[in-house]
Parts: sequence; C-alpha cells; structure tokens
Amino acid sequence: MKFCRMLSGASSTSATTTTTIDSPGHLSILQESSGALQVVGELPNAARPQPLGKSGEQLYASRFIGARGYLVTYRLTDPLYVLDLSSPADPKLAGELQVDGYSDYLFPLNENLLLGVGKDAISDGSAGDGRFAWYQGVKVSLMDVSDPAHPIETARQIIGRRGTDATVLRDHHGIALQYLGNTVRVGLPVSLHDTFPQWGIVGAPSDYYAFTRTELQRLEVNLAAQSLKSLPAIASTVPGERDIMNDRALLWNDQVHWYQNGNWASTGW
Repeated sequence: MKFCRMLSGASSTSATTTTTIDSPGHLSILQESSGALQVVGELPNAARPQPLGKSGEQLYASRFIGARGYLVTYRLTDPLYVLDLSSPADPKLAGELQVDGYSDYLFPLNENLLLGVGKDAISDGSAGDGRFAWYQGVKVSLMDVSDPAHPIETARQIIGRRGTDATVLRDHHGIALQYLGNTVRVGLPVSLHDTFPQWGIVGAPSDYYAFTRTELQRLEVNLAAQSLKSLPAIASTVPGERDIMNDRALLWNDQVHWYQNGNWASTGW
C-alpha cells in the first residue's frame, strides 16, 4: 500500500518534493532533479532507525497538512503518528497517540483538530479478525494535534455494534461536513447492526450483531470545546438491508438531503 503527497516549497530551495509512504512503515521524500526524482530524505534512516509503526501493524489512513503528515496504523490499538516534514532532508516522527480501534478516514477540521472515522476494537486474547482484536461498531473520534509531540483524543462516539458499516469507510465521498462558526455538522450514512445475535454469547467481542436499519447519523463538533455531540439519527426511507456504498449526504443551510438507492429524502437538520 502506498500513500503519496506533493509538497510545494517544503525545502530550502522551494523545489517541489513528493512524499511517499509504503506499508509497512517506510517514508521517502523525493525531489525533482534534471527531470528525475531523487530521494532527499527518508524514514527510518541511520540517524532515526525507529520504523513507522510496530511489527504487524498495517497502514490504514494518511493525511498531509502543510509541513506535517498524519498516519494511522492498526493491529490491536489505533496509533496516530504525527510526522514533522518541515525539513525534507530530515523528516522525523514528532509524536504518537495510542487509542483502541482504528481509523480508515482522517479529515482536518482545522489546523489543530482531526476527525477520524473507523471501527472500535476489543481484544479477547485471540487473533480476532486477524488484527489481534475484534472490530466493533463505527468509531468517530476527535484528535487534538496542536502539540505534535503529544496528540490526544478529545472525544469519541461509537455507533452500533459489530457489523455496523459506514459509507465513508469505503468511499471518502460518503461523509458530509458543514461549517457554521465554531460548529461542524457531520452527516454519515450508516448500516446499523445493533440487534442481539441469535447465536453466540451475548456480549462477547466476536459476536456479529444482526442488521437493525439504515440511517443517516448526525453529529456536531464544537471546535472551541473540541467536543462531539450525537443527534437523533434519520431513518432510511428505503426498507430492508442494502449496500450503502453509493449513499450520499448533502447539508445546506438547515436542511439535510440524503441520496439513498436512487432516491432523495430531505428534512431539517
């Protein structure tokens, strides 16, 4: 898996550089020279031998903002790695955050706050889903990166139980954001699995819950307080379980518009 980002003017020569990240854990910064790309910096290196990520982790998401990079890997916990890319010749790991679960999607709400969407996770000592933990419901989290050496998770919401899915976990267009002053509204199409299973031990991390309904989750982020509030979800107008891959939400003024299975449904926020 490779993640790539162009960084303009990131070096002292103001030349364009390209940052690539290969899973597992190798970052390269390349700069154009005489029509070819030359490596000018990389991690790990002789001076900084620590790899990006731990043994067995997989790279799930990345985001580059200015002279910083953010990586999410996963095995048992969800480490957020903050990269300092201010000097292309000397990239460094600035800090990391360890929280349960993982994020498939990262979005910068402002220069100090990231929104992550992924899955919660619980370990029972087994290999779980091959990640040494069992994924659970959809996790929405806020991460404060104002101090890159000490990022913190300021809030989280868990939607549904094991089996719950969200469109944005498979397509980055599957989330809607609306800025209103210090508030960010979030619309998230979700296939909710929250019905107790007919088999297994109820409450066991491995239990896969039955389908409950398709819904549009509504959340509000308070940028000043770095808090996350869940509003009542909007139930789908299309009955039955279905693939939500192509669902889309549109937030406009105080209206919510939801495209679902070829149909539009609208209501107030």
